[in-house]
Amino acid sequence: MRFFNRIFPMSLRPQAHDIIRTWAFYTIVKSLYHFDKLPWSHIAISGHGLTPERRKVSKSKGDPSDPIYMLEEYSADAIRYWSTTAKLGDDTIISEDKMVAGQKLVNKMWNVTNFSFPFLEVYTPPKSAPPLLPTDKWVLSKLQHLVTEVTKDYQEYDHASVKNKIEKYFWDTITDNYLEMVKTRLYDSPDGSSERESAKFTLYNVLLTIVKVLAPIIPYVTEEIFQAVFQKHADVYSVHLSNWPGVQDELINDSAEVIGDSLIEIATAVRRYKSERKMPMGSRLDRVRIAVSKDGPIDDLHACIIDIGSVTRAEIIEIYTDSSVRTKPDESKLAFSVTVEEIK
Repeated sequence: MRFFNRIFPMSLRPQAHDIIRTWAFYTIVKSLYHFDKLPWSHIAISGHGLTPERRKVSKSKGDPSDPIYMLEEYSADAIRYWSTTAKLGDDTIISEDKMVAGQKLVNKMWNVTNFSFPFLEVYTPPKSAPPLLPTDKWVLSKLQHLVTEVTKDYQEYDHASVKNKIEKYFWDTITDNYLEMVKTRLYDSPDGSSERESAKFTLYNVLLTIVKVLAPIIPYVTEEIFQAVFQKHADVYSVHLSNWPGVQDELINDSAEVIGDSLIEIATAVRRYKSERKMPMGSRLDRVRIAVSKDGPIDDLHACIIDIGSVTRAEIIEIYTDSSVRTKPDESKLAFSVTVEEIK
């Protein structure tokens, strides 16, 4: 009875849509009859996993989806990833392609951790942020918006939206761009220098927050990463017992987000230049010249020169104002043009 009193009434009842008029109805009626209480405060009604013919999977019909094979082939995290691709109430085809995508995310989380570990292994995070470069302010500001949005989505049980938003930030902002921008600072800047400490602080907080917000979806790899990197600084032994990340309002910086989005545009322009000429993305360039409108934040861009050089592989970065570059009517966009010169 003691255990029953601990779990009743429950906060959440998960079930599929085929037993609403049976098990859901019966449980509610019996709970009201016997205890004069509702048995739970929320009910999450999921759909069914379907065969490629869009039929409910059934062992009696000889459907081949073997959960043990799926676990061994793709991992439990990848299967959980697939399950979050459908909204509550929606049936979804059991897709091995989506499990492959889930395993790709798991592998990338490991790769980012392996990249980060040499810089974070003996790192002790400060209680407050050190002086930050604009690139770091940008990703941390975006991270605060991400935490706000996915917290709301989790509270509404919209796990599909959570997954999509986290992946967009993780792939588009962090792995495709930020990590490429920050490599020079991490590898080449002197230990203890302000630009290196800014990068390490940002990397630590970004990775820890991504681990926490992804933990309900891919709990195994996030726990391994937490144990390897973050547990020694925590007051709990598991990521699943840790506090949910809060929004740090002091890190929200609209102007830094404009700069950061412009850095992606600059990187994209240089990548396009290389791709059109069939040059490897790692090819070194002689010079990248960035012309900015007269009222553009040229000082902030100058502070990002080391990161622009890292992502473009250019020996020289020139940033200057040019009256021919017209200010964009959209204040969230920075007006600039990019010129690339190859090493002869």
